[in-house]
Amino acid sequence: MADTPRPRSGSLASLLHGLGALLSSRAELARLEWQEQQERLLLQTMLAGLAVVLLLAALVALLLFVALVTPAAWRATVMGVLALLLAGSGIGLLLALRRRAERAPAAFACTLQELRKDWQALSGKEQP
Repeated sequence: MADTPRPRSGSLASLLHGLGALLSSRAELARLEWQEQQERLLLQTMLAGLAVVLLLAALVALLLFVALVTPAAWRATVMGVLALLLAGSGIGLLLALRRRAERAPAAFACTLQELRKDWQALSGKEQP
């Protein structure tokens, strides 16, 4: 098995080889961040869907609560508690979803940071 010979240091081939390796690693980082963004979006969509289902169930339970307000006070109390429980769960999920969105890092933050470092290194500028 023959290894590919490395270009001589300081040559144009060496520079191009280094640039190619740099671009390859940055593309891999961008691909990984893209996957993370997709997974985050899928989870947030599922949580939002579940919150909507729970809130709709709370609305149905509330309507049943109003319909069942009869002298049989126990049934109405149970339906009222159920409606509050479902509404509270849905609101809690929406708040958790908002908190996750606020705490999430900016999309492609690592890739952009590495590209800025690369640009500074290539331009010869020092980092502040």
